[in-house]
Amino acid sequence: MLISTAHPYDPATVNPCGSDAPMSNQYPRHSRAGVIVSYRGPTDKRGAVWHGSIKRSASERATTATVPSYDGPDAAAKAVLVKAGLDWRLLPAACLDGGDRYVYAAELSAGEGAALAQGERGILAMHACQLMGHRTAPYGSARIVADMATGRRRPEPIVAGWRKGHPILETVTVKDHLGRDLFTLDDRFAPIHAMACARAAGWILSADSLDLAKKWVDELGQVPDAAGVTLARTAWEARS
Repeated sequence: MLISTAHPYDPATVNPCGSDAPMSNQYPRHSRAGVIVSYRGPTDKRGAVWHGSIKRSASERATTATVPSYDGPDAAAKAVLVKAGLDWRLLPAACLDGGDRYVYAAELSAGEGAALAQGERGILAMHACQLMGHRTAPYGSARIVADMATGRRRPEPIVAGWRKGHPILETVTVKDHLGRDLFTLDDRFAPIHAMACARAAGWILSADSLDLAKKWVDELGQVPDAAGVTLARTAWEARS
């Protein structure tokens, strides 16, 4: 959801948690939402694209950029920053609208934000805190992520999101805490099912991903598909 105080793409007004909630703790406190990327289906004049946009003040015209759908939303976000001449560092996106829209938090200047200054360790530290405060997350998972954040353990991917393929193959690609692809499931799998497969395969899940996985099993009463779990397990075993 967007806070509409100035412009839907104003980075100071985007709140992935909704208008009545404080800004999410998913990102470092000194970062803010920077780029909105949305999927736009094919027309009679062009194919499907990812459309990125940013607007930094109410009086400024939005800077936009588009990339082919097969390039993915990350490429659109980077294209916007290049076009705007901004040397910002993007954090992994928060997914909105079931995979058709993403909001990217950005570091506004080099070294701004203690967590960002620590790079990947800062992101892992945030996920560790979220897991420690989660009601049902395994304590061991939180400790492992905390050890990775503090250098006691070699960093490894944790499941922290997904992206959907467009427009022909509605695949679901599971992504890690740095936005890297981990594995892809075919169009039989909804994102919530993909999270459940990742959990069953032994991946460490972020707090948000764990909520989705548990909903598939505990609330919907479904069982992760065996083929999906096998594919996820194969990717887990090859992660190093």
